[in-house]
Amino acid sequence: MNQLAKSIESTKEKKSNSNQRSTEEKIETNKAIEELNETEKKIKTETESPKVKYKDGVTIDRLALYLYFTNDKVYNHNFDEVARDYGYKNGEKLKKTFSVFTNAIRRFGKCIELESNTKKLNRIEEYNWAIERLPEDKKQKATDEMKILESRLTMEE
Repeated sequence: MNQLAKSIESTKEKKSNSNQRSTEEKIETNKAIEELNETEKKIKTETESPKVKYKDGVTIDRLALYLYFTNDKVYNHNFDEVARDYGYKNGEKLKKTFSVFTNAIRRFGKCIELESNTKKLNRIEEYNWAIERLPEDKKQKATDEMKILESRLTMEE
């Protein structure tokens, strides 16, 4: 009996020591994971480039509208140069968007790009941005198109 009691007591001690080590190992593992997460956050913060703010609040759509109303001929623009002037890397997307905007239906008409009121409101903001910067002799056409877009907005609300 005495031998059995000693064996049981020994087994209990081993389990207790094992549980303590297991808990200590879990704590150390959690600390290591936290340190890794902090290091990862620091690396991301250091390597992420800050969000680029483009000159004069310009977006590709705004710039394309502006260019369209200043001169509607695609070949009269150096898209790379214009895009770089406003902080973009190149003019490829600007040229594509400009080409889309040469079609009146896609610019202000009933098309899939303007199917929701939110998209129409965004386009109206783009028109406003362009109109503010256009020379006086170029504003009328843009203003007329924007009014058509606004009328479609109010009709569908």
